[in-house]
Amino acid sequence: MKRWMSVLRTPVGLTATVLSIGVLVLAVVAPLLWTDNADAIDTDDILAGPSAQHWAGTDNLGRDIFYRTLVATRLSVELALAATVIAVVVGLLIGTAPYLLGRRPGRVVLAGTNIAVAFPGILLALFFAVIFGVGAKGAVLAIGFAGAPTFGRLTQTLVAGISSRDFVAAAHVAGVPRLRILFRHVLPNVSEPLVVNATIGAGAALLSFAGLSFLGLGVQQPAYDWGRLLFDGIGSIYVNPAAALAPGIAVLVAGLAFNLFGESVAKGLGVGVVGGIPALPPSPEALEADAPAAEQAHAHELILALPNGYDTQLGAFATYLSAGQRQRIGLARALFGRPALVVLDEPNSNLDRVGDEALASAIDGMRRRGQTIVLVSHRVQAITMADLLLYIDRGIQRAFGTRDEVMRLFQGATAGTGAPKPEPAAPATTPPQNGAGA
Repeated sequence: MKRWMSVLRTPVGLTATVLSIGVLVLAVVAPLLWTDNADAIDTDDILAGPSAQHWAGTDNLGRDIFYRTLVATRLSVELALAATVIAVVVGLLIGTAPYLLGRRPGRVVLAGTNIAVAFPGILLALFFAVIFGVGAKGAVLAIGFAGAPTFGRLTQTLVAGISSRDFVAAAHVAGVPRLRILFRHVLPNVSEPLVVNATIGAGAALLSFAGLSFLGLGVQQPAYDWGRLLFDGIGSIYVNPAAALAPGIAVLVAGLAFNLFGESVAKGLGVGVVGGIPALPPSPEALEADAPAAEQAHAHELILALPNGYDTQLGAFATYLSAGQRQRIGLARALFGRPALVVLDEPNSNLDRVGDEALASAIDGMRRRGQTIVLVSHRVQAITMADLLLYIDRGIQRAFGTRDEVMRLFQGATAGTGAPKPEPAAPATTPPQNGAGA
């Protein structure tokens, strides 16, 4: 919720939100308040220009164009949202088909999607409009199916990225059906980019619908939307320019509101508007600006241990990095987050001497800042870093307590001849405030 509220903190995001809410409210209340004014015929004021009584003039039947533009908001928004819903639903079906159907059928679906994406959206809309016929219903289906390939391609990219994760592979191994994995694990992790792009798609659908109605393929009389009003007003543009400007400005404002709102949400959530494609790795200057000095120093040491330092192409060549290099990257990322609890499972296993020193310095810094560390290690050196120790031997708990208590048990077990192994010790009466456990 905090990330969604961050959209309102920018001037563009706040303006776009206000405009979008205003358009939606107008779509609800305008037909209730001004339908009679919009349908009233005044034969004495046919094709009149703007005046105090008619702000945008009148049409060829003397009807007020300003009120008709306000009332047309509902039909324009309803049809655009309906087309967006069709595009999203069909796009989700196309995008998830390769994951559900398997490799070979999925390649066929992917190839068909790539071919459809190669054509401009308005060209596809005109093609489907001819198939489904002239009228509002045909235009909704045409725009919806024309937008489905782009949304489907986006969904394919996102689903492919999530389906390669370890938790999805673990679900497959556990025998969970693909359909359940899709709804339980995959789609929730790609929902934010899909919502953002659907919002932007609503603005594009609004513009496309106005275009089809302007060409005579959309809403037909006696119904009217902004595109139909623009089509009627363009014939008298030299007599009364306001007849075409009023619906044109409405289309511009509404389309801009939806698009800017989608862009602002994308920026606030940190996702891309073309499918959440990750941004490039941050530069050293950006890291220094966002992270405290201690995290900068420790992470800087770990990253510099890579072959090319900050210039290492993590996205393109991640598979060519050694285990130690990948471990340094993971440790460096963890340092910048400053979590309350850090779990380190054998963090020294793939590190060299330089990495060991940097890790020890980082652990010391985290302890001093009050972070709790759980350190799992087979190294004896880990004892010197811990305040509370849990010693496990062959799956059996042998000792648990403060560092001094466990060390005394070890000394008693190893001193002299054949001393028995220590039994589990009682937990420490006063646990440490913050620190490491091994």
